[in-house]
Amino acid sequence: MEAFKEAWFAIDTQGKLQISAEDLQAYMQKNNYDESFVNKWLNLFDEDKSGTIELEEFCDVLGLNYKETMSEVREKAASGGMPDGVVVVYAEMEISWQIKIAQLCLEGLRVNKKTKDVPIWVKKKADEMYGRLWHLVLLNGQFWCDFGYAPGHAFIFKFEKHIFLVWKTPLP
Repeated sequence: MEAFKEAWFAIDTQGKLQISAEDLQAYMQKNNYDESFVNKWLNLFDEDKSGTIELEEFCDVLGLNYKETMSEVREKAASGGMPDGVVVVYAEMEISWQIKIAQLCLEGLRVNKKTKDVPIWVKKKADEMYGRLWHLVLLNGQFWCDFGYAPGHAFIFKFEKHIFLVWKTPLP
């Protein structure tokens, strides 16, 4: 089982919590695996036959604790650096936190069909994972702002056409 987890970490380097057929193909080629590798993994782990292996499906098949494995995946991805395409605009936040928050925001873009749902989803997940009182504003285009935040908990970054303002307010 450990070999499967290590393979997941090697494929899902950005902590997306999902692996596509394209991700598997790239991993197969990088490691000179047989062409059947992609289909074997999809047949084994893609329970809903969507063409994407979600971490939850992976854990179900292997009998792994999803929350623990999700934490491991995110921790390993955070140690790998900022996700590709993220441009930091402003940060008063430790780099490890910037990486975690950027990954969470990008995951929000992937799992929500409507952009307007992304801030709600990210806030809920951040509150669950990192404690209450997180805030997110998602913008396109120019902006000016001023806001209060807990020391060390403000991060603004750009990804493609999106600008993310993320901060945590201090507990009352």
